[in-house]
Amino acid sequence: MGIRRFALASATVVVLAISLSIPVDGRDATTPLGSPSRTQLSAAQSSDSSGSDPFRRFLGRFSGNGGDKSSASKKLQNDMESIRKAANMIQTQVEASSATDLPPPPPGPPTREATPSPDADTDANAVAPTGFSLSRMLSKAIDISESELPHFFSMSFMMFLFIYVFTTARDTKDTLVVTNCGAEAIPFLKLYGVMPCAMIFIVAYSKLSETLSKEALFQVTLLPFFIFYALFAWVLYPNRDAIHFIPAVTAATGEAVSAGTAALNVLRYWSFSLYFIVSELWASAGVPLLFWQVANDVTSMEQAKRFYPLFAITGNLAPIVSGKVMSWIVDSQKSTHDSLFEVSLKKLASIKIAICIGILFLHQKVYAMADERAKRETIERNIRKIRRIQEEKKIEIEIKFSSNNRPKPKPTLMESMKELFKSRELRAMG
Repeated sequence: MGIRRFALASATVVVLAISLSIPVDGRDATTPLGSPSRTQLSAAQSSDSSGSDPFRRFLGRFSGNGGDKSSASKKLQNDMESIRKAANMIQTQVEASSATDLPPPPPGPPTREATPSPDADTDANAVAPTGFSLSRMLSKAIDISESELPHFFSMSFMMFLFIYVFTTARDTKDTLVVTNCGAEAIPFLKLYGVMPCAMIFIVAYSKLSETLSKEALFQVTLLPFFIFYALFAWVLYPNRDAIHFIPAVTAATGEAVSAGTAALNVLRYWSFSLYFIVSELWASAGVPLLFWQVANDVTSMEQAKRFYPLFAITGNLAPIVSGKVMSWIVDSQKSTHDSLFEVSLKKLASIKIAICIGILFLHQKVYAMADERAKRETIERNIRKIRRIQEEKKIEIEIKFSSNNRPKPKPTLMESMKELFKSRELRAMG
């Protein structure tokens, strides 16, 4: 019961200390006030009328000459009086509470005097699990604790899905363009199609990042790719003869158009060219942008040293699985007619839609696990602070004065480019 009242009082002091952002005597609150920002209280300083009270001396520095005080100064004095009373209440609760109210501290290393008896060993063996544990074996093999395994496997599988989509889209775009437009059309597409679209994508992504949240930005960037793949498989490719401008064979001889018109074929088969451009953009937006943005948000610096190399190993299994799936789909066809290729496109598009749903689910899951981990770390940190207060019998209150609590605006695209160009290492790479 004592620890509950103590926690409530602690929360009151923290809220009052953080929310205290008041300009004093017409000055900005960030102006140095000539007073310390950290005040230590003790149980011996609980008297309101004591002339040696540090709070009295602290408040005296805000008072004007001749008793002339502004309304802001009076408001500050009232808030400081409230903090002092709450601190005194905390001191009382700390002295009244016992150490049994808190969870027991973690056990230290065993000593020789604490060696258990044979009977105790028998009881421990009876309680401890003796079956095979895959998670325990994996945690020992890859230096990842059992509590970190859900986070690790979720991120690894997400990277696997991103690379799987990239592999299938890459194979399909090359097949469509080389077969219909010729291999000579690929340089034209990359120069006049992919590069301008990539620049437009970067500018649009930068603008959206300034207005949307991280979750909304992830969805807005991810979903258009999979919508296009589904639209191509069920609408554009089945109606390819009606939407393409000029047939690829001459009416007089029935021969294929020569390679010299490869650039023109890019416009003739515009839907295939569009599929090529979108797939190239996915190569830049999938793993390099979307995945690593999520990984950097939900993975701590200490975990990144152990997780990131393993992410790459797990993700590189995707091309192997993709090749097997593509072989199975092709082998299931009885001929090489275009109608059967259309069926293959629909199968691949169905797999991509399922992968999109899986990526969105994993995105929600990893952020939920990150929030839970942050809350658990906050609770553990607060428990350590409470134990320190009980041991030292002393409370420290930090008061920060700030006149502007608005978050720092995100840098624009040009500001980010200027910051990158300032790096000597990046300039050396150029």
